[in-house]
Amino acid sequence: MPSYKEIFGASSRSRVARRTAIQRILFLIIFVIGLGLLAYSRINKDFSTSLKTGFYDLAAPVINTLMEPVYFASSVGEEAKNLVDLREENTRLAKENLKLQYYKSQVSRLRTENTELRKLLSFVPDAPSKSIAARVIATSSSSFVKSVLINAGQRQGISNGDSAIYNEALIGRVVETGKNSARVLLLTDISSRIPVMIEGTRDRAILAGNNTASPPLKYLSATNNVEIGQLVITSGHGGIFPAGLMIGHVSKISEKNVQVKLIANPDSVDYVRIFNFGLNGVIDLKK
Repeated sequence: MPSYKEIFGASSRSRVARRTAIQRILFLIIFVIGLGLLAYSRINKDFSTSLKTGFYDLAAPVINTLMEPVYFASSVGEEAKNLVDLREENTRLAKENLKLQYYKSQVSRLRTENTELRKLLSFVPDAPSKSIAARVIATSSSSFVKSVLINAGQRQGISNGDSAIYNEALIGRVVETGKNSARVLLLTDISSRIPVMIEGTRDRAILAGNNTASPPLKYLSATNNVEIGQLVITSGHGGIFPAGLMIGHVSKISEKNVQVKLIANPDSVDYVRIFNFGLNGVIDLKK
């Protein structure tokens, strides 16, 4: 009589054999169906497309659900970065605000001090200026002469010594006037000499024209504190120009000289504004 173990072992082997047979049959059925679908999709292109789109439709919600945590984490990280940037920006603005408040108080103090000093010195204010706009109708640009001719003259109130301003910067002065025209000698002309001052250091010099857009400074103190980028303005000496008219910025410093890059390029001027500041000057303007 067979034992329990023999009976159980035979039964187990029989179940394994049946399972293996069923798996083989299922694999064969799936393989046949797959071959059928592949063959049918080769014949019917629309079926292949609809099958793929159907798979995409089924997969899209699953992928979207799986990606939700990734999207959430990304948005949280972006918000955190924005908060850090905002905090840094707020700190920077707070510092700038403190600086501006300090500068405002300094300006107010200096304004008050200036008013009091003017009263003590019985300061005589500058005469009010008059101005007229004029068009450049001719340019004289050679190796020896740098000037422009404008379409306004004595009848329009222009006289010798008037200042020519373009783009808020000085470009020259009127040296000859007719009834309806005038000639403006540019700062770049080799005969031009303008008393100037370095804003900030108060160093004084003469801007000497050299027929280029970067004229040098002459007679600058050897102990000057000039630096690249500093603003050069008129000093008011000589009585031709008032103090404070912008001219250019220091562009080059060498052992030989200091060069100034003009704010307004005289070679590209189409219109100018002629100012009469009411200054008589100590220079013979008829030359």
